[in-house]
Amino acid sequence: MDKQDILKFHLLGKARIEKNGEELTLPFKKAEALLFYIALEGISSREKIAGLLWWDKGEREAAGNIRNAVYQLKKILPQNFCSCGRELSLCCFITDVEELCALPAECTLPTVIFEEPLKKLELPSSPEFDEWLRYTKKDIKDKVVRYLKERSSIYTAGPESMKAETLSAILKLEPFDEDTLLLLMRCYISMKTPSKALSLYRTFCERLEEDGVAPDAHLRQSAQKLLADSDGNALHMNNFFYGRNCEINEIIGNASRYSGGMLFCCIHGEAGIGKTTLVNRAVKLLKDENVELFSTLPLPV
Repeated sequence: MDKQDILKFHLLGKARIEKNGEELTLPFKKAEALLFYIALEGISSREKIAGLLWWDKGEREAAGNIRNAVYQLKKILPQNFCSCGRELSLCCFITDVEELCALPAECTLPTVIFEEPLKKLELPSSPEFDEWLRYTKKDIKDKVVRYLKERSSIYTAGPESMKAETLSAILKLEPFDEDTLLLLMRCYISMKTPSKALSLYRTFCERLEEDGVAPDAHLRQSAQKLLADSDGNALHMNNFFYGRNCEINEIIGNASRYSGGMLFCCIHGEAGIGKTTLVNRAVKLLKDENVELFSTLPLPV
C-alpha cells in the first residue's frame, strides 16, 4: 500500500484523523467515533457498534444506520476501512502516541502530551460510547506516562537538564507522584539549583494541602535530607559546611510548611559555635525568587 493511504489518528489533544497530511472530513460525527473505536479496539461486530452508537434506536433503524455508515466509510476510505460479513475493521494506520513512543530520547517533547486526550469526541446521545471514551482517555494518559518514565531512565548517565525536562513532564501529568518529585528534586540539586528543588517541594505540599492531605513523614524526611545535603560536593573549601543536619532539616521543613506566611526563626548559641555559618547555609538553600529572607543580628549587650 502507498504511504499516502496511511491514516494518522491524533489521540492527544483534539481527536482528528489525517490523510496525506490533511485533516479528513467525515460525513457525520458518529462515523468519526466509529473509526476511532475500531482503531483503538480492533475488529468489532456490527452489533457491538450499533449498541455503542445507536443504543436508543430500534434494531431495524440501528441496522440501517450501520449500513449507511459502512457505505460512506468504504467510499471515503476504500484502502483502509473493511467490512467482512458482520465484522468491521481498519488497516494501514498509525497514532500520534505510537509516534511519540518511538521518539528518540534526545528529541524535545511535544507540548501536546499535556493536553486532554481525544478532545471533542464525546457523543452526548451515546452514553455507552462516552463511558468507553472516559476509560480510553485514562489508558492513553497512562501509556504516555509509562513512556516518559522509560525515557527518564535512559538519562541515568546523561545530561541532567534533559532528565529534568522529562521528570517535569511526568509530574505535570501525575501531580501527586512522590517518587518522581524526589527524583526531580535530586536532579535540580545535581544541577546546582537547590532553590528550584525547594520551590518544587513547596508547590507539591501546597497541592496536597488543597486536597486536605498532608505530606507523609517519609516524603518530608527524604525531601529535607536531599535539601540539607545539597551541593555539598560542589562547595569550595571557603564555603564548606559540615554537620548541623537536624537544624537545617528543621529550618527547611518549617519553611516548606509555612508557604505563603511568615516564618520567624531565632538561632541561639554561644559565641563561635557557628550560628552565622548555619544561617548562611540555610539562606543559600532557601534563596529563591518566591522566598523573601530577612536576617538580623542582636545588639551587643
